Amino acid sequence: MKLVIVIFMYLLTVGCSDGKPSESFLKKIYKAVNLKKSDKFIEILSFEKTNGSEFEIFGKKGYRAKYKAKIKYKRDCWRSSGFFGSFRCRDKKPKNTGGWFSNMSSFYLVKAGRIEDVSGAITFEMTDKGWEAPNGEIY
Repeated sequence: MKLVIVIFMYLLTVGCSDGKPSESFLKKIYKAVNLKKSDKFIEILSFEKTNGSEFEIFGKKGYRAKYKAKIKYKRDCWRSSGFFGSFRCRDKKPKNTGGWFSNMSSFYLVKAGRIEDVSGAITFEMTDKGWEAPNGEIY
């Protein structure tokens, strides 16, 4: 009888899901992408999935999830802005190498204690195993 109840609860949970990446999975991917090398500098105070939409390009299905977050800088860092809301913090300001990439990203000093509202989007691709995130994780 317990097994029947467990199976029923599982099916109920799966049945209520819309199959798209959840807010908790989106937050996990946000952390993996943005805080991979910046976690000693930044703390996430809040995170919210604000919208999402499915799309198809050249026969490939995708899902773009928008988010907003509030972050706090735990220590001083040199911050860069990347594509689609991604960023990175460093201990020291990087040297300008004069290459094309160095011109696309500008670094600025952020002081510890600063709280910042950020927003962006993460795009997932539908695969045989589910929605694949930019870092390769599957939902």
